[in-house]
Amino acid sequence: MAAPALAMIPSLAKTGLGIIQTGAGLFTRKPKRPTYSIPTAVTQATDATRQQANLTQRPGASAAESVIQTNAANTVDTIQNVGGSASNVMQGLMNAQSQQNRAMLGEQAKNEAFRYQSFQDNIRSLQTLGRYQDKAWDWNQGQKYIEKRDRRDALINAGLNNMIGGAEDATSIDLLGQMNPN
Repeated sequence: MAAPALAMIPSLAKTGLGIIQTGAGLFTRKPKRPTYSIPTAVTQATDATRQQANLTQRPGASAAESVIQTNAANTVDTIQNVGGSASNVMQGLMNAQSQQNRAMLGEQAKNEAFRYQSFQDNIRSLQTLGRYQDKAWDWNQGQKYIEKRDRRDALINAGLNNMIGGAEDATSIDLLGQMNPN
């Protein structure tokens, strides 16, 4: 009877190991994991493109409009100083006004093109930021959950397998002992 009891020691140890592994899996505290931060350059670029997209006109547009108005005023002054027939003066003034209007429309078109381009740049910047935010969430939240779940499951499964294996071994040894009492 002592021989079968001695033969059961490894299977009991295996079962005990299984119980310890299962308990460790159930009560495991996870190690501190690093977090992923969105690169500062990406957030700064997004902020800059957002500010640019909120501008109502391109940088330097006010100065260009001021030059157009100054040139128109100088042209009108020159026409008035030169004089000539009333119809020539009137035609010169109308031409100056027409030229100023075309120049101002050109500036408005440039401003609209700038605003559209700024809007497109902002969209691209937000898309880039979104990819980094997604990566940050995956690293900081999703992967932690998966790692913790997988580690816990692995410990529990290993423990259960060892407990079942130990019990099966003990049962086999007991059956062999009963079949061969000597």
